[in-house]
Amino acid sequence: MDHLQRQTRREYAARINRVQDYIADHLDDELRLETLAEVAGFSPWHFHRVFRGMTGETLAAFTQRLRLQAAANRLINSPRDKVSTVAYDCGFSSPSNFARAFKRHFGLSAGEFRRRKDRKIGAVYRKQRKDNGKGGEEAAPGMSHTGDAVDGVENDNSPSKPQSEEARMLDYKVVDFPQRTVAYVRVSQGYNSKYIGPAFQKVITWAQAHELMGPRTEVIGRSLDDPEVTPADKCRYDACVTVPEGTRGDGEIGVTELPAGRYVTARVEGEYARVSEVLGAAWSEMFREWFPTSGYKPGNTPCMEIYRETEEDYKQGRMVCDICEPVEPL
Repeated sequence: MDHLQRQTRREYAARINRVQDYIADHLDDELRLETLAEVAGFSPWHFHRVFRGMTGETLAAFTQRLRLQAAANRLINSPRDKVSTVAYDCGFSSPSNFARAFKRHFGLSAGEFRRRKDRKIGAVYRKQRKDNGKGGEEAAPGMSHTGDAVDGVENDNSPSKPQSEEARMLDYKVVDFPQRTVAYVRVSQGYNSKYIGPAFQKVITWAQAHELMGPRTEVIGRSLDDPEVTPADKCRYDACVTVPEGTRGDGEIGVTELPAGRYVTARVEGEYARVSEVLGAAWSEMFREWFPTSGYKPGNTPCMEIYRETEEDYKQGRMVCDICEPVEPL
């Protein structure tokens, strides 16, 4: 690892540590995404993925865990405080939300936790894991943190998935893309292939009918929302094809300009039957491995997926895709 890579990783670590310290000092405050991103010095657009890439935990899960740990300590050290007071003081919006989150995390209610003789948090948690057949091992980050989330952030409680074979050892390049005109069909039901696939078919069929498809046409997907901020079933995705400047839209076929910009790209190949898994693992690797040693931070515009497979690749169910993330100097 060269000097720039070491320097970048240290800078990323310092920024994430700064955010974690801020959260720990403001657990009873309204922790807004914009505020935390500003503390870190990253764009709010992609801050969630940077945080998860560096810590293995979502921003919401980390905040929830710290609030629950603070509440547990308070229950032990301040036995006269009402549970509802502890809940509000530790940043929960209601005692009922706190009760559900606490039970899920520790395996017993706040009252039961307070009454136990072996009230050390680690002992209680290990026993709860053992009673559930887990042998007392520690949970993976983000595995058992539920309930309230950072304001505007959905809580993702699933453990990080192992990297797929396709997402390892990606070859990253920083390139400058020119401005492009695209025709698109927008999907507003989330990043679901059930809706995205037909959207691509519709815009491609329209472009073919208007004799706009050629050997230089690019097929591009744009993710317009962050599923850790926007409800998963409300995220917007544009299925696009490049078209000549001056092309006019038609009904649900929109036309827009993709601005010029600098992106990091990586080629990803795999089976279309596993497109979500393969691309998800690739995006995770980019934020976990490449960005912290790159000298760059994510830009404040949507990411893209440019599909490069030939017609023969597609017939065989093979995907060839360049994932593209906007970048700015760190």
